[in-house]
This record gives sequence, structure tokens and C-alpha cells, in this order.
Amino acid sequence: MNHGSPITVHGGGTAGSAAAFLLARAGRRVLHVVDAERGRPSPPEILSPWARSLLAQLGLPEPQEATPCEGVLSFWDGSEPEFNDYVLMTASHGLAVTRHAMRDALGRAGGAAGVRRLARTMGGDDEVSDGPGAGTYQLLARGRSVRTPRCCEDRLVALFMPCAEDRAALRLVVEPARDGWWYLPPQVGPVRYVVFVTSPALAPTGPERRYDWLRSNLACTELIQAAAGGGRFDAVAGMDARVARAEALTWPTGARIGDAALSLDPLSGTGIVRALEGAALVVDDILTRGAVSTRYHEWVESVDTEESKVRAGFYERAAARFPDGPFWQRRCAARAPLRRRGTSREASSVAFRPLGSAPV
Repeated sequence: MNHGSPITVHGGGTAGSAAAFLLARAGRRVLHVVDAERGRPSPPEILSPWARSLLAQLGLPEPQEATPCEGVLSFWDGSEPEFNDYVLMTASHGLAVTRHAMRDALGRAGGAAGVRRLARTMGGDDEVSDGPGAGTYQLLARGRSVRTPRCCEDRLVALFMPCAEDRAALRLVVEPARDGWWYLPPQVGPVRYVVFVTSPALAPTGPERRYDWLRSNLACTELIQAAAGGGRFDAVAGMDARVARAEALTWPTGARIGDAALSLDPLSGTGIVRALEGAALVVDDILTRGAVSTRYHEWVESVDTEESKVRAGFYERAAARFPDGPFWQRRCAARAPLRRRGTSREASSVAFRPLGSAPV
């Protein structure tokens, strides 16, 4: 790569914004192409203490609008609730943040570093082979929903709805149900959301049938039901939560990063950490080697392997609690949450790593 040529980063999420900032801070010319804001609501995400520490190491700011998160309270196998206390483990709390606030904070940091930002209207071509412009190195970081060929995939959707407000609740609550799993983050802003992650194939058609189905799955829980105080089932929205890995991570003039390369199960709780790690690794390769190297492939493989083992542990425990639950049984039938094309990898029995614990 010509060190004087510009680099184009596609995608305004954590990975894309972090990469754009790091490249510009190192003196590279960066065009950051982001999707125009659509004003859609979304539930908060958790900045774990490890994510906060990594942001600080990279020189990136935290969002200004945030709610403290003390840790993760889960009731996974139906025996005893487990609480992963962030302060006890790290001497620091986490933060519940909105995607908009995270995007705004990282975008402002990029602008201050010299990133040129361009808003893209929806509906353009999602994929680039050798880049739209001659001599332009491309980083594609446009998330789960891009039309990327995948070597493995598990289609999931996150259905979220308003629930009873409670600004004093400072824990992320997580619990499985028959057809998926619920999570309830601390409230950020005027609306508190409860979220149900499931398979699109299990969601009934028709609003009334879907409301009844969501109610029945909420009734499977103890912690979520008590904490959420019910949900506004007439105001359900959804977002892509698929678990997937791209077939091609790199090519001569570019690479995929973030969820466009490897999108993790939201249950892992490490998505923001992995996005920052991957962006930093790719930028270091570009600055020191001129292009993304094989060590990025090795890193993606190691993360995929580790997170798949963690996912198997979660799902096996939930399957034992809901032995008739098709969501869990289908994913545990082969003892592996994902199947790569042309392989028959088995997931060995692994220790359960609670949501929100430190990534390995």
C-alpha cells in the first residue's frame, strides 16, 4: 500500500470508528463512510470494565450519556442466581450505553483526529471487492446485516420492547426461556427496554399470536419477570443478532473488521471488546506492514474458537433447564453452536463462563 494513499473505512460502529480514529491519529488520510442516522430506538449495550479499560488504552472516549452497571445477574440453569460483580472483579463498574451515544463519542474523537466523515444514504452496494476507487485501501465494518458470504451462520433476532421504568436498577439481568433468552440492561434515557433473543423461525406470524408467544416466554423466567414488570408487547421492534463469520476476511486492498468479519452471540458480552481488539490489530498491521497480515486471520480463528466454546457452555446449561425447548435442543444436538461448511467439528464439554466475565 502507498503510505500516502487514503484509506476508506465503511461503517460507523465501534470497530469502524475505532479503526478510523487510530489511522488518522497516526497521520493517515481517512475517509469514514457511515450510514445516515435513522433515528431508530435500540436497547442499551454494556461497556464492561474490560471494554472501558481498552477504550482508555486506545485513547478513545466513553459516551457522555451512560448509566453505571454494577455487574451481571443471571439465573441460567434454574438452581441459584449468579452475580458477576464488576467492582469486585475489577474495582470498576461497567456502563450501559446506547449505540447512538457510542457512535457519537467515537465519531467526535475521529473528527478531532482528522477523519473526514461522509454520511451514506441507505440502499447502496454493501460489498466491495477491490475497492470503489483506485489506490484506496478499504476496511469494511458495516455490521451483521451486510450481504457478506458467510462460512457459518446462526440466524438470531433480538426483539425488544419498553418495560416498567426503574432508574435504580443498575445490573444487567439475563435469563433463558423456552424459545430463547431474555436480557434487561440498566435504563439509559427515558425508556427502559427488555430484550428477547430468539430464532426468527420460532416467532409466530400475526401480532396477537406473537404477543401470546412472548408472554409465555416471559412467564418462563423469574428474575426477568420480576425486574421488568411485564413488557409492552404491542410495541415490539427487532434487530439482527445473527452469529456469523465471513468467508473472506481480507483481500489485496482491504479487510473486514468487527461484526462484518465475526459477529458473536450477544450472550458472550464481549462484542465491544473484540471489536476494539480487532480494529487495533488491523490498524497496527496497516501501519507497520502496509496491509492486514495472517496474524489477523489467526486472531479471528482464536476468538471464534474460544467464543464457540463459551457459547456451547451457555446453551448446554439452558437445554438442561428447558429439555423441550426447540431453540436450545436444535443448537445442542450436534454439541456445537455453529457448523462450518465441510466440517463436523464437535464442541467438547467446557466450563461455563458467565456473561460479562473477562474475555480470554
